[in-house]
Amino acid sequence: TYTIGFTFFFVSVYSKVAECLRIYKHPGEIEYLSVQPCNYFKSLIAVGGVNVAILAAWTVLYPLKWTRQSIDGGIETYGGCRGEHDEYFSLGLYVFNLLLCFMGSIRAFQCRFLVLEYNEMQWLPLSLLPFFEAWIVGGPVLVFVVDNPTIRFVVLTVVIATSSICGAM
Repeated sequence: TYTIGFTFFFVSVYSKVAECLRIYKHPGEIEYLSVQPCNYFKSLIAVGGVNVAILAAWTVLYPLKWTRQSIDGGIETYGGCRGEHDEYFSLGLYVFNLLLCFMGSIRAFQCRFLVLEYNEMQWLPLSLLPFFEAWIVGGPVLVFVVDNPTIRFVVLTVVIATSSICGAM
């Protein structure tokens, strides 16, 4: 759900950034900013298609199963849904969406000085930046704490909460 939610958020912001970039590159030709639904849906099909394809392949090829594991071979155990090759699919989603976020941030920063009626261009780069920052910091941390379920849960919760809350503001 986080990936699909990010897809809808990113495509809506990126559609506006792409239109603003078009105005910025051709200032005399375009009189007003208008994001057409066809542009939004083209981006949604492209970005959403890749994300859904990765998620669907993960679900079909290696479905998640409930497993209970012991901590350090002791009595204490924890349970969770695990699948084979989780790291490859999650890495694929991570890299693809991180690159999208980076590309969107670069393009938003290119046209940040574009003056529009509501002066929203300064906020578009700032709406993508929390996702990028949370993933850049949280991704490597998750790799190092993969064997500790409590810390892994806390890191995932913090990354998802901070990026989602900051992106919604």
